[in-house]
Amino acid sequence: MKIFDIVLVFLFSFDNTYCISTADFYSFGSENGDTRAPTNDDGSTSPISVSSLFPFFNHQHDSLIVNTNGVISFLGPMSTYTPSPFPLGSNKRLVAPYWADIDTRNGGDIWYRKQQILRYYKTHLKKYKVYFHDNIILKHHGCLSVGFDAGDGINYFAVNASRTADIINIPQMSNVDIPGKYIFRVDSTTIEQGGCNVNGTLTITPREALMFGGTRLIISGPCFNMAKNIKLYMSDYNEVSCNLLTDISISCISPMVTNIGKHRVSLHVQLSQTVTKFPGTLTIVNPAIAKQVLKREPKQWKYNSQVSVNWNPTVLNFPSNEEISLHLYTIRKENLIYPVLAYHSKISTLSSAEFANGKHTFNLQFSKDAGIIKMSTNNPKSPYYWSDMFTVNVNRQNSTASCYEWWSMDLNQQTITSKDVNPCPCTLEVANIDSARFSVDPQCYRIEGSEFVCQFQPNAKVCYRLNIPSSSGYDHQCCYDKSGVLMNPNGDSTDGSGYVNRYHFQGSSDSNVPFLSNFVFDVVPYMHCCMFPFQDFGPDEMDTARKQCSLFFDRRPPNSCMNYIPPRPARVSGDPHFVTFDGQTYTFNPVGEFTALSNGNFSLQLRMEQFTNTRASSVTSFVAQPYPTADVIEVQPNTIRGIDVLVNGELVDFNSSESMSASVISAEGSTIVKTSDSPPTVIATFYTEDISIIATNRHKGNLTGLFGDNDGDVGNDLHSKDNDLTQGNASMVTIHNDFGLSWRAAENESLFTYTGGRTYESYQNLNFVPTFDIPANIDPTITQLCKSNSDCIYNITVTANRRFGQMSANVSDEFARISSYTIPVATCGFPSNVSDAVWVADGYTQGSSARLLCNRNFFQVDVVITCTPSGNWSDFNVTCMPLPACGKPQVVANGYWVPVEGTDGRRATLQCKDGYYTPIEKVRIICSLNGTWTYVEVQCNIGS
Repeated sequence: MKIFDIVLVFLFSFDNTYCISTADFYSFGSENGDTRAPTNDDGSTSPISVSSLFPFFNHQHDSLIVNTNGVISFLGPMSTYTPSPFPLGSNKRLVAPYWADIDTRNGGDIWYRKQQILRYYKTHLKKYKVYFHDNIILKHHGCLSVGFDAGDGINYFAVNASRTADIINIPQMSNVDIPGKYIFRVDSTTIEQGGCNVNGTLTITPREALMFGGTRLIISGPCFNMAKNIKLYMSDYNEVSCNLLTDISISCISPMVTNIGKHRVSLHVQLSQTVTKFPGTLTIVNPAIAKQVLKREPKQWKYNSQVSVNWNPTVLNFPSNEEISLHLYTIRKENLIYPVLAYHSKISTLSSAEFANGKHTFNLQFSKDAGIIKMSTNNPKSPYYWSDMFTVNVNRQNSTASCYEWWSMDLNQQTITSKDVNPCPCTLEVANIDSARFSVDPQCYRIEGSEFVCQFQPNAKVCYRLNIPSSSGYDHQCCYDKSGVLMNPNGDSTDGSGYVNRYHFQGSSDSNVPFLSNFVFDVVPYMHCCMFPFQDFGPDEMDTARKQCSLFFDRRPPNSCMNYIPPRPARVSGDPHFVTFDGQTYTFNPVGEFTALSNGNFSLQLRMEQFTNTRASSVTSFVAQPYPTADVIEVQPNTIRGIDVLVNGELVDFNSSESMSASVISAEGSTIVKTSDSPPTVIATFYTEDISIIATNRHKGNLTGLFGDNDGDVGNDLHSKDNDLTQGNASMVTIHNDFGLSWRAAENESLFTYTGGRTYESYQNLNFVPTFDIPANIDPTITQLCKSNSDCIYNITVTANRRFGQMSANVSDEFARISSYTIPVATCGFPSNVSDAVWVADGYTQGSSARLLCNRNFFQVDVVITCTPSGNWSDFNVTCMPLPACGKPQVVANGYWVPVEGTDGRRATLQCKDGYYTPIEKVRIICSLNGTWTYVEVQCNIGS
């Protein structure tokens, strides 16, 4: 989101002002780039375009008007010479720095300029500012007003002395305890006061800090001008270093902690002999999902190699004239199981030129299990920055030793079985849909569109992980190959498949440090046992590399997709057209707030509002609460920010909002609410007017609301709140009145937030009657545009808005695509292991096939098995026999050599593949004493 970075400076000079020097004003006039407003009485300029959109009460403006009477208006000129009391209504959206009856025809000028001066005003971004300094006050003859009006009849502000004689005292007035200064935030729905207070909560910017520490936090709320002592305490009671910035703000550096999520913090402000405590909330971010400021190229980071760290110096907020250094940290294992960061060594002090260049190169002499780079100064009140965590490939002997050491120690831990975690989705298409249980592995970086690069599984197209740990605290990584098929560690994808992680990267217990435990005890062993051997071993040693890697999968066996049950989708779109989990379709288009899903614990509500001035409605907001005492997550559209997310009624940053009970994340224009009633079971994807809902099998049959009961029976979905059943083939009127309206949320049930003077009643219209029927003679162009999609035709006919209808058609098509992937089918899982061989499968669902490939130094076989409707692979009975000293026999297209029983592989017979034959009845070769195979001129021809 582009923030407001234009400040408009308005300067008034009249012959009847107090006599002051022009040096007391901002520089003005044509020589300073100003434009003179027209000379007139009660007139205005033409609309003045601005290069960046001006956000004002949930509206974006690309132009404004400067009015002679001291008003800046957005929707039209203001010719009223006598200030009227706010609110003005009638869409009069304006800012009134000095609204009075001013006539410039007899002298005096009004100058204005637009200028990008972001750095000068960086402490007041998104705030409208009015300064009234002593002796720079206009005399006036009559009424004068100062303030602003949103034009909605609800949101406005006027200085108390407006339209009275006391307005002359405005230099001594303020809302931030600074005479002559007013600060407000006016880019959201309601007015937010600036300044400070003596009670209430803290405002912390940014709302998130990295778990490793170093984030610079700007904290406001309390008044600090009289404070003798200021201390910030984290939830673990650790004191945080802070620095006074202004009378209303301080700067603190977040400390290193060992847990993530919401932290309750407390700021202690000592005034005289009393200490006032201000509570606040800070979200600690997992390093796995944090954006890296210090970047590196992982493939180049090998022991005793020249490696580089890169950064963008313009985004690093170091104090000037501070010495900046790079340091190396490693991980220390306390009690062998609890990893913590520990200092290792200093890499280098950066020169000013090197820091500005954004790159430092050095020789990597580091052989520990894990390392991370830190950039910092010696000033404890300065922020610091981190790279990603890494492990180093020293050499093949080191990797082998590390792998066997880990394997022997892990034998002392509880044995993990594939049944300890949920099975993976069989295909990438289904994994993309099942975001209630799985999300993209944070170690897979999006490079373009849907393309990812997975740092630790470079041969995978993308990997997914469980959103929530299993009951044992485990994680399950599911990786997919370039064709979207689940990768099998016992197949040809050993060096790229996923596995069960003993420690979930989000943390799950006191002994599981988020990210660190997973990296040390799961990722690092995988690198030494599997990834590094496949990088270092030669082509003839791949069998040895696979055997070493098998040590890892022996302790971290992945679950396949055997017994995987896909989620059930439901949706609502357009002039609300619903599809329940069981597939019942109906239209329900009221005005009000309704229960979409409930199970007595989880609750999801929808708000539907009238679509312009039509007899149609659409979903405009939704709100979810995982359980009665959990945080309430609310999502609503915003014309400025696209989408607003509220947690417990408070606006938070959409791209990074997180609560202890649920998380809201952005996924390419959608909003995802992941509940945490372990494991997560419901997810809602919000596309302004369209919502898609995913429910897992855990909720089968125990849901109520507009989306049905999810029991697999389409015939009983339309149960009212009183449990009366409406048939799915009933008329729209019957479904609307008997089923839909029964799910209207009562005022005491509503989870929604009401702001801007609006209440529960503001969103209810009990008398609203939608259009139930559409004309029989539909415009053929509508039918053609909608491609006969009934939702699209209905929406356009009712609303006369073709975009609205086309969107419904697109959502309907996408929903049909998603539904096709979530049809339950038989799954066979991974085929049984065959010694010295791998399986190459094109899938693991009914109808898929798998071909067996014997290892490099073995005779090849021709075995293909099929996944049957019973969920089992077809029978096979085969072994792979090692080649004799003669090595591989001659290659015959469409044929293979079968070792003769009892000859230790020294004799072999040619076998043509199905559909091919050889004219010679039996072709046999022999491994001679000189170490070569006898040669035969032969081929396999098409036919039988």
